[in-house]
Amino acid sequence: MSAPAPHAIDRRPDTVWWYAVADASAAGEALRHLGDPTLRAVTVGPLGLVVSTDESAVPQDGEIRVPAGLGVDEDLARAAVHHDEVVSGLAALVPALVPIRFGTLADHQGLSTLDPATVQHCVTLLDRVRGCEEWGLRLMRTSQEPEPEDADATSGAAYLAAVSDRHRARREAATAREDLVAVLQNTLATLTKQVARLSTRRPGQLANLAYLVPRERTPQFHDTVRAAQDDLRRRGVEAVVTGPWAPYSFTDLGAVT
Repeated sequence: MSAPAPHAIDRRPDTVWWYAVADASAAGEALRHLGDPTLRAVTVGPLGLVVSTDESAVPQDGEIRVPAGLGVDEDLARAAVHHDEVVSGLAALVPALVPIRFGTLADHQGLSTLDPATVQHCVTLLDRVRGCEEWGLRLMRTSQEPEPEDADATSGAAYLAAVSDRHRARREAATAREDLVAVLQNTLATLTKQVARLSTRRPGQLANLAYLVPRERTPQFHDTVRAAQDDLRRRGVEAVVTGPWAPYSFTDLGAVT
């Protein structure tokens, strides 16, 4: 069978929440450490598929629905928090993890009979992220460069020269800012296994990046950002590191349909 599709699985008695994929041996040990009796690992070859057998957490028709309007469904919110806690807890305990998006439901029997292509895809994803963490880097404009003062324009030529100087100063400032950002990104790329460019919809956001960082290089990754922050601030750029996260940006299980 193909990987179960989120939000669209008919309700069956064995419908479960799907949280993550790990190595079979590591999944069992991690669940013992977490101590959540509602969680179990479905073993499929080399894989341990972490699911919840708590039927009270699964919608009766097997489908997740986001409430209309601005209201927040408390049960859905609690389920989302629990999902994040489980995935984050697993990520800290196992060498490699493929996190599953919140709201993915599957039938237990279907998971236990995953087709070979899906199993192999999961193995490939686990190998990609093994021994790594996901760290985010947001680069935000915090201010505009100060405007150079116009010289006293005693003639039309002087006025045009002052305008030209102002535009040149802006270009030089922008170039210096872009160079600093490029140096930082290029240096971080040498420390990481893979880089993903994420959406930059926020106003003033120059870049929103995800880095797959080997755990042994994490201190160097943070040192590199810290070393660049003062120079960036002087150019009106704030560099913010977030994480560590489960490697959602590098494990697209949905590629198998």
